[in-house]
Amino acid sequence: MDLLSKLVTEAPASPHTTAPAAIQREAVVRDLKAAIPIRIQNVADYLFLETDQEYFELNQDFPNLAPPWPVFFMSYKMPSRFRSGNEWKPNAGAGTECGVLFAADELGPTNGWSVRSIFWCVGARMTVVRSVIWRISPAGECLSADGTRPSNERMLYNMSPIFRWPTGEKIMQAPMELQPFFAPLLAVSFCHCKNVDLLHELVPPKVKAKRERAHGWSPEAWHALKIEPMRKQLRGAGAGERGGLKRALHICRGHFKDYRDGRGLFGKVHGMWWWDSRLTDSSHRHHYEMDKPHDSPERG
Repeated sequence: MDLLSKLVTEAPASPHTTAPAAIQREAVVRDLKAAIPIRIQNVADYLFLETDQEYFELNQDFPNLAPPWPVFFMSYKMPSRFRSGNEWKPNAGAGTECGVLFAADELGPTNGWSVRSIFWCVGARMTVVRSVIWRISPAGECLSADGTRPSNERMLYNMSPIFRWPTGEKIMQAPMELQPFFAPLLAVSFCHCKNVDLLHELVPPKVKAKRERAHGWSPEAWHALKIEPMRKQLRGAGAGERGGLKRALHICRGHFKDYRDGRGLFGKVHGMWWWDSRLTDSSHRHHYEMDKPHDSPERG
């Protein structure tokens, strides 16, 4: 079973621990069902296997983190190794399945977005989850939790403790580990590149009907980013060299708008377009329990 379906279907089977946790989990599952599901294994493989950049400055290395859609879910598995300079190193998290739910609220025409990221890590013994709130400027720049631009390498994040999924049992309050976020954040930046296409694969009707009978829900379609032209361009610009990925990323501002399903654009036109403007959805609001801002010791 794919990770998104696993998270949606296993949550109702677990007893609620406390009323607040129950409300939170129901809100998360509701957003998971509404999210655009995007498989980013090719982005993760590119990052870990074809480049040697291990750490990123969130406010410098990702050219555009503006949310392409109000709610979307990205998933991938950690590869068995990664490049570090001219050598290969074993990946301690090899085989771990990762998923991130992004839910964006617009803060106003000139204030950018507050983006809630719910991150799942599925290991051999348990599934754990934690929440992080990012502030994103209208230009797609990552800000500290208070909306300011950090003057040094340390950024402030709103983040929750680590919980066991789906019971909501609190495990620990741990420092923020940013590395699992790098592939999804790179994928978000790729979404703003005009030479990256969004592939759309409808779930076959029979499969969809079977999922709905068994679980009461099914995604409408799966999506993936076609990044081969972008990889070729980055390779030609020296992205595979040490520190080269940051120099090679040339991002064209804009994002996809998907009107293939539902009423369509203006209530009648169906298709997908690249628009050089921000996607907004003021009717969608997200409510998750968060702790106060923490000063992350990680390079971000």
